[in-house]
Order: sequence, then C-alpha cells, then structure tokens
Amino acid sequence: SWREAGGAVAAYLAAGAMGLPVFSGGMSAMALIGPDAGFLLGFLPGIVLSSMLKGSADRRGMGGYLRTSARYFLASILGCVIVVYAFGFIIQSALTSAPIGAVASASMGFVIGDVIKAAIASFAAAGIAKLL
Repeated sequence: SWREAGGAVAAYLAAGAMGLPVFSGGMSAMALIGPDAGFLLGFLPGIVLSSMLKGSADRRGMGGYLRTSARYFLASILGCVIVVYAFGFIIQSALTSAPIGAVASASMGFVIGDVIKAAIASFAAAGIAKLL
C-alpha cells in the first residue's frame, strides 16, 4: 500500500538523517543538504504516488499480465522517475546555482537507465503478482 511504501522510505530518510550511512557512497545526514538532497527527498512523494497509481494485479491470462505490467510501468515512470527527478533537478539547481536545463542534461544518462530499470521491474513485479 502507499502507506507501507511511504513508511519504508520515511524510515530510510530518517535513518540517514540520524547519521546512519544508508545513502549512496555511505553518506548519511550530509546527503540531505547536498546536491543529491532533492533526489532523496523526492523518493517519498514519488513512491507514494507510484503506490497509489499501480492498482491491483490482473491475474487473467497473458492479457492481464500485460495490462498489469503497463500499469506498473506507468506508475513507476510518473512517481519514481518524473517526481523524483523533478525534485532532484529543482533542488540541485537551487543549491548549485546551475541552470535547471544544465542539471537536467547532465542527468539524462541516469534518467534513461531508470526508465529501462522501470520497464524490467514492471514486468518482473507483474509476473510475481500473477504467481501470488
């Protein structure tokens, strides 16, 4: 549910804020005030939106699997890519005084990779949901 997903991400952010080295490269609280802060803070609204949009799995044959995969993919793109990167671009641009276009251009390699990972994860999650 969106509450469980939001709670997990809130706990992750809280752990880092308390000094535990849970962020990339073993970073902790300093990551929440550095250039990556927006991406980390965007996780919470991004995952909540994704969880709300994903809906229930359709377990009726191949068509149901494909519909579920497509819905999961759309939910992950909207929440986990668009929302997270919007937060990241805006906050990184504000903190570094770099133009938002430059920040977005520099991040396109990551965006493309995340879209590919979203597709793979959507097919996998729909397949697992079909089995349960």
